[in-house]
Amino acid sequence: MNLAERGVTLPLKKLGQTIGLACIVVGAAYLWVFFADFFFKADFRLWVLAMKTFTADKVVLSVKPYLWLFLIYYIAISISANSFNYNDIGSKKCKIGNGVIVAFFTVFPALILPWTQYGYYYATDKLLFWGVNPARLQMYVLWLFPMVLILPAAIFVSRKIYKATKNPYIAGIILAIIVTIISCTNSRDFIL
Repeated sequence: MNLAERGVTLPLKKLGQTIGLACIVVGAAYLWVFFADFFFKADFRLWVLAMKTFTADKVVLSVKPYLWLFLIYYIAISISANSFNYNDIGSKKCKIGNGVIVAFFTVFPALILPWTQYGYYYATDKLLFWGVNPARLQMYVLWLFPMVLILPAAIFVSRKIYKATKNPYIAGIILAIIVTIISCTNSRDFIL
């Protein structure tokens, strides 16, 4: 197996270009979000997933503690899904078989906590996992709901980018930055 051929090892110059391209893509995407909000008072929402405007302090508060963890996760997923787990499963007409399988196993752990919480609540009328203050009965597993959409989409987006570039890092960095901003600007009114 040749790691350079699969895009896992990159020269330092290409890694710098990858980071720059990912930042440009994220900047352009959020430029459209701010444009839509400014001119049309609209944002981009789907169920519990929302790309919306934010103040500048959210960027610093998001990037400093959280971006590094999301970078590790999404780069690892992109490398794993594209450089090592990419094959043709199924018929020639349906080439997304492997993507569906990888997406399912990527999202499955994020489904376990809500299933457990709601199953226990249904059976006992009590919450299994609750917030710091039991009197408020906060269901923190609700913050996993956006991941039900984000994680499978991340596989298919990273596959599309990898097919065009043979670089698994571009998709990982783009997804990490976007998911960090979405998660940190939508989950709470403030970040601790």
